[in-house]
Amino acid sequence: MQRIRDDIKNNNLKQIYLLFGEETYLRRQYRDMLKDAVVGDDSMNLSVFRGPEVDVSELIDQARTLPFFAERRLILVEDSGFFKDGEEHLERFLKEELPESTYLVFSEEKADRRKNLFKLAGSKGVAAECGRQDEETLTKWVAVLLKKAGKKMSVQDLSFFLSLTGNDMNNIKNETDKLISYTEDRPVVTAADVKRLTTRQLSLRVFDLIDTMGAGKTDLALAMLRDLFSLKESAFGILSLIARQFRLMIRTGELMEQGYRNKYEIGKELNIPHYVAGRYMTRQQQYGRKRLIGALEACAEADWAIKTGRMEDTLALELLITEYSTPEAAIR
Repeated sequence: MQRIRDDIKNNNLKQIYLLFGEETYLRRQYRDMLKDAVVGDDSMNLSVFRGPEVDVSELIDQARTLPFFAERRLILVEDSGFFKDGEEHLERFLKEELPESTYLVFSEEKADRRKNLFKLAGSKGVAAECGRQDEETLTKWVAVLLKKAGKKMSVQDLSFFLSLTGNDMNNIKNETDKLISYTEDRPVVTAADVKRLTTRQLSLRVFDLIDTMGAGKTDLALAMLRDLFSLKESAFGILSLIARQFRLMIRTGELMEQGYRNKYEIGKELNIPHYVAGRYMTRQQQYGRKRLIGALEACAEADWAIKTGRMEDTLALELLITEYSTPEAAIR
């Protein structure tokens, strides 16, 4: 990402930029920075293509067109799938026919580094990964957002805030803006403000559900599941996140067997907040590796039962939670 900032600062722009990764906030931010640097407000020399149904021929025609009363033409392409599946016609055009006046910025959630198109973007331009940021980076970022608004928050309260928001930067920015607006002229944002305003993400609600299951509190875990359904959350989304929690607990156990004993080290290795890693360390010991593997297999079975119509989604999840939040799970 620093390379893109340097290119813009030094007015040494490349003709191809690929922004890829699951952090949409960063992809959007750098997309806009590049747009401003290449064409500014010149909409006549800007073409935008979005989605997997992008017409490659039309895109290439636009890229061949010379800019109108300007030095540059910019083509923005978003979520096309070209860098995941490959696109030979576009690859050949970029390699052999791209006019010097045309610049392209691709923004893709997924990209395969093995594809020739990906390699071409890296060799003729810049391929920059926009992945989830670690806890330290997010903490500094939120502190800067607050400072710009004339506010601050203690390190402890910032950590608590991020424990509720998760690591999605779009969500963090929205929740930070809520806190800034709510506190008005008050310079310090407190834990009480965070508790009052911040919405827990689905992944964190499921994390709490798993925590409750691990403690053997079956009735409470089922009540939490019903709350999720009342919020119109997808059964598949909930099941996927439950499976992810079990998978991370298994991985945490493996790291501990390899000598990792510190929640900060495990958090960094798994790219999760240290306070989350600490809870995984506790829960994976309570479940035990064998039972965790069984729980992960049960998630796959529940998914298959729902998709094939053998079992109603609510019932499948209730049975899963009942089996793996028994007192047996809390003492192993």
